Amino acid sequence: MASQIAWITGGGSGLGRAVALKLAADGWTVAITARTQADLDALAALPEAHGRIQGFACDVTDRTGMARVVDEVERGLGPISLALLCAGIYVPFGLDDFSAEKMEILFRVNVGGVANAIEAVMPRFRARDAGRLAVVSSITQYRGFCRTAGYGATKAALLSICETMRLQTRGTGITVQIVVPHYIQSRMTEKAPFPLPGIISAEDAADLTIAGLKTDVFEVLVPPEIVREAQAARRMPSEEYFELAARTELFGGTP
Repeated sequence: MASQIAWITGGGSGLGRAVALKLAADGWTVAITARTQADLDALAALPEAHGRIQGFACDVTDRTGMARVVDEVERGLGPISLALLCAGIYVPFGLDDFSAEKMEILFRVNVGGVANAIEAVMPRFRARDAGRLAVVSSITQYRGFCRTAGYGATKAALLSICETMRLQTRGTGITVQIVVPHYIQSRMTEKAPFPLPGIISAEDAADLTIAGLKTDVFEVLVPPEIVREAQAARRMPSEEYFELAARTELFGGTP
């Protein structure tokens, strides 16, 4: 994965921010997109950005705006070789406060925002028969966790989208990957109202993500040892999984 042009959504904080800084240090030119221009400007001004990071403010739910951003990036910086889609939100709710409105918001951002980005960049990858698309998901894509009815549903949708696109791009110059993180220190996890076992720093997560993007594996596991537990749970019969999840902190149960 030679140093070229990367476009990162959700680049103002968390994993996206950490990856942007590490790619810039490796000689990449990095376009970052987030809703807040101040976050983008602050990141681009850091000495460790090496003058190679440029912000393009936009909300991922703005379909027209995302198309405009990709056009501006390619006209101003050059053809995008890596699109890393990190933007996403977590909105908790349970049985007592189940909310169709919150579910809709989650799907609008976590799935609709990814779809808007893909729609903007994939035609350019197809025209060049080259490009790497990496979508950041979550271990909640594999099974229903106790606390993530809405969030997990959006991540399961991303897994299905990426699996389909991986099949559709076989034999082309386009690589589709899904980044599957466990808990990462970020603004999102700072607000979590429950324990986060095995949480890792955004910098460590970025190292693992970049290492995975240098390969052609479909699932980039961040970190592998924990995510493999969730992968194993995916293969369990449902009743066996329910018993395990109820008593395992990883899946939101009581250890």
